[in-house]
Order: sequence, then structure tokens, then C-alpha cells
Amino acid sequence: MNPFIGTFIGWILSFLCGRISSAQQELITYWTVKNLIPSWAVGQTWGRIILIKEGYDSTSLRKHELVHTVQWQRLGWFGFGFIAAYLWESIIHGYANNKYEKEAEGN
Repeated sequence: MNPFIGTFIGWILSFLCGRISSAQQELITYWTVKNLIPSWAVGQTWGRIILIKEGYDSTSLRKHELVHTVQWQRLGWFGFGFIAAYLWESIIHGYANNKYEKEAEGN
């Protein structure tokens, strides 16, 4: 499956599943997938849904992606706030210096 289709599906599911609060973190869903995320990624967060590439599941990856779920909540607008801010950070500073990735790495 095309990763863009997976990304679109993830966004739709996150929109339908709503937003989270720190008290609702137990409602986060982890899915192990083969082809729903880009080849360069091992995990991807869409609201309360975390996609993890088959064979890469680990506690540290789950913690990293969990930070992104909180970022989705904090930046609001049904995920548009996070997507816009994340893309802007990546364009201006690059993936390695993206402040949202650095925050997730610091968990």
C-alpha cells in the first residue's frame, strides 16, 4: 500500500477517534503495520493512533511516539496544528533538529 494512503487513513482515524488528554492516555491504540507508513519511518503517530512498523516495536519507540500523542493534543485543531508545526520545523530546521522530535527523544 502507498504510504500516502496510510498517512491519509491515519489522519482520518485520528480525527474520528478524537483528541486525548493526559488522563486518557490508556485509550491510545498501537497498530503493527507492514506498509502503512513511509519506508524511512519506523513509527508514526496520528492523534491517539500509533503505527509501528512490523519488527520495530520496542518500549523506547512507544515512549517516543507517546510524546507525539501529547503534542497532537497540545497543538490542537484536530491535528492540523501539530501537522503544520511539525512540517514547519522539519522544513526550517531539518528532521534531526525538529523540536518535536527532540522533545520525543528526551522522554
